[in-house]
Amino acid sequence: MSAATVLRLVTPDEEPRDAVAEHLQWCRHRALAANTLRAKQGTLSRLSEWADGRDVLALTARDLASWQADRVARLSPRSRQPLTPTTLRAELAHV
Repeated sequence: MSAATVLRLVTPDEEPRDAVAEHLQWCRHRALAANTLRAKQGTLSRLSEWADGRDVLALTARDLASWQADRVARLSPRSRQPLTPTTLRAELAHV
């Protein structure tokens, strides 16, 4: 799945909606900083790519823990330094 994949939220009486775009728009209405919006968008793109076609809105806490463990395992040891437990918890705040 590419980073350009669109996440869809479907309700019984509506056409599919892009849930991530709606969430980011809501964040813009809350006047969140541009850096926060970029971080949220990047985190959700990485999560979507990892989910490989599964509905990101339906991922469980166990799925999110697996996603983070996979991210850490894929990085070289030098790159892992910024992924401290605090950094990983902060990243989950964007999900």
